[in-house]
Amino acid sequence: YGAGPMALAGRRPGRRRRRWIVLGLVVTVAVLAVDAAVSSRSHGPAQEQASLAYLDGVRPLIERSTQQGADLENVHSQATTLGRDGIGGQLDRTSRDAAAVLTAVRRLNPPAPLRDAGDLLVATFAIRAKAADTMRQALQDALGTQPPAPAVASLVDAGKDMVASDRAYTLFMSSLPKSTTPLPPSQWIADEDAWGE
Repeated sequence: YGAGPMALAGRRPGRRRRRWIVLGLVVTVAVLAVDAAVSSRSHGPAQEQASLAYLDGVRPLIERSTQQGADLENVHSQATTLGRDGIGGQLDRTSRDAAAVLTAVRRLNPPAPLRDAGDLLVATFAIRAKAADTMRQALQDALGTQPPAPAVASLVDAGKDMVASDRAYTLFMSSLPKSTTPLPPSQWIADEDAWGE
């Protein structure tokens, strides 16, 4: 009889320790689960804020780019009335501004959900900057002493590039999540035929 209670007393602390260990593991798992749930909830609003900030950053760049296209179209359609100085000044400004817009959009860092869309917008502005510079150089040559044929070919290429940039912008718009704030349309070429030879 004397050994029985002592044996029982010796077993109880081990059982208690096991219970405390199990209880500790359960509490740890519960805390980790709650922490993961809170983190996933807070991650959503943070990404949404980052997306809104990115779209707010690109909106004025899109509007500037659209104005550049309108300026180039004006030079294209009114070249005979603008004169050499008017054409040269307008094309220099537009080419510089198109390059500046490209530099600005490359500095923006789209959040993960908008990364593909951001790449398409960079492509849009890169093509447009190249087209604006091509047009500037082509008309400079045409107004100088160079033969007209290469200048005409360069202008046709610039027109094709502008059409490609409009397509890239359309793809950019279609790749944005439907929940994002709408962005303005942007088009550089309204009539492709006007840019043929």
